[in-house]
Amino acid sequence: MFEVNFFEKKQKNFLPYLLTGMFLFLLILLGLYFFSMQAHYTNTEKQNKEWLQAEQGNLATSKEMQKYVQLTQKAVENKVAFKAKQYPIAYVTKVILEQIPDAKQQVTIFNKNELNQVTLIVEGLTTKELANTVEKFKTVEFISDVHLIRMENKLDGAGSIVELWLEIDETTIVKENLL
Repeated sequence: MFEVNFFEKKQKNFLPYLLTGMFLFLLILLGLYFFSMQAHYTNTEKQNKEWLQAEQGNLATSKEMQKYVQLTQKAVENKVAFKAKQYPIAYVTKVILEQIPDAKQQVTIFNKNELNQVTLIVEGLTTKELANTVEKFKTVEFISDVHLIRMENKLDGAGSIVELWLEIDETTIVKENLL
């Protein structure tokens, strides 16, 4: 036979409902975390953009200042390099021309090359004047050697055309503090 009891309660298993509820709660909590982080980073990015726009003038000025500092440093380095390579051609020319009598009218070519050689072509010198000039060149401290390359007598007998090579000693010029 059959027995029906209306007062008897059956026990229900609440564990699956509890686990499902906790999973949904944690899922909602994780969603809230991601939403708040996304909102926070969006807000931070917006603030950074506003700050960059507000400070754009200062940033441009700062970049220009850095550029000018770099250019100034480069200019100082170049100045030192140029000063070290500077050659006192005005002084050398003046001293050499002082050794030649009436140099303004007699020197036709004055050329200095990379090997520190000066080529002079002088017109109208007599043999005695040429010998005196060569001796004067030998007394100049920065002239290490004098070479007589050629000597041609003029047809009218008014002297000769002389080509001289003078070897310049650059270290002597540096020692004399002419640079």
